[in-house]
Amino acid sequence: MKKRLISCHQIIKLILLITILLPFDHFAKTTETDLTTIILVRHAEKVDNSTDPDLSEFGYERVERFTSMFQNVPIDAIYSTDFKRTVETATPLAVLNNLEIQYYEYQNASLEVEKWIQEHNGDTILISGHSTTTPSVANAILGEEHFEDNFEESDYGNILIITISPDGDEKLLHLRY
Repeated sequence: MKKRLISCHQIIKLILLITILLPFDHFAKTTETDLTTIILVRHAEKVDNSTDPDLSEFGYERVERFTSMFQNVPIDAIYSTDFKRTVETATPLAVLNNLEIQYYEYQNASLEVEKWIQEHNGDTILISGHSTTTPSVANAILGEEHFEDNFEESDYGNILIITISPDGDEKLLHLRY
């Protein structure tokens, strides 16, 4: 009787997993090189509220976690604003992927989206930004106001992964770390 309960429990888990993953079936229908993947991250915790602060100790710890999450993901390009905190957030993955960080103006971040998508079709790119730019860039990629507001100033734990299929279908995965 106990074995039967375990088997039923496992079946329920499997059904739940399939139900959750079913909307992402387009991943199985396209090859890895067909998808454009954009990873958006807000910089980690900063040491103070000055104009251009470094990351705090907690910030560097968060960057280590972020880097370990993506250390086996080949990244083709990395973009960051020219602030210490965003550069320090992106640098470890730039080093792992032997890439130079390319800079963008945070005031024009949403305007850069079309250029990034055209230049990196089929690639995986990382964009390190701010509580104000990360949601607006995601909205520009998605072509809709998915995020109505900026991220909270005290919230550093958002990772947005947006995939764009060859037919232009965008999918958003919003992670917390």
